[in-house]
Amino acid sequence: MSKLDRYLVNDLFLSYWPKAKVEVLKRGNSDHCPIVLSCVSSDFGPTPFKFFNYWIGDSKLDDIVNGTVNLRGSGIRKDLMLAYCLKGVKAEIKKWRVAVNLAEKRELKEIIDKIKSIENNATKGLISDADKSLRVDLRVKANKIEMAKIKDLQQKARVKWLKHGDENNSFFHKAVSINLARNRINGLIFNGILFRIRAS
Repeated sequence: MSKLDRYLVNDLFLSYWPKAKVEVLKRGNSDHCPIVLSCVSSDFGPTPFKFFNYWIGDSKLDDIVNGTVNLRGSGIRKDLMLAYCLKGVKAEIKKWRVAVNLAEKRELKEIIDKIKSIENNATKGLISDADKSLRVDLRVKANKIEMAKIKDLQQKARVKWLKHGDENNSFFHKAVSINLARNRINGLIFNGILFRIRAS
């Protein structure tokens, strides 16, 4: 339960990124608390819609698609009908995923709180066989939720899971970060003059 991890920076770093800050994230299912070094707080608008492959096969997704596609209008051109269908499906999927993510966050928080309570009792020598069994079941549930997040990271990183084999998602976090850095626009050139984009 010790705070072992730190970021070490020098004055030159702080001169470049004066608004840099460190945030300690929740421990989750690991025995370490992740720490995040944030150098800028840029708002680039709403997050674009992304469809994740592991959603396929979910009965709720099938219901959304079938329910939206069956809402046909009369006297509408086929191309417009397709556009309306796709727009409707996207909107309903967004609502569904927001609800699922909120439910998963609540469930994961409750599971972690229960696990912490059992582990605190264990440090005091107050743990029964039933508590041990419950802790194992809670860990399994937490792992299922974490695996869904890892699948998101797999697709964001655009790499194949089996190629690397390890179930440590730090690789995928790094790959996502590299993709974001590679796709970032640092400036625009007009008439041979470079205009750098400053973070707000």
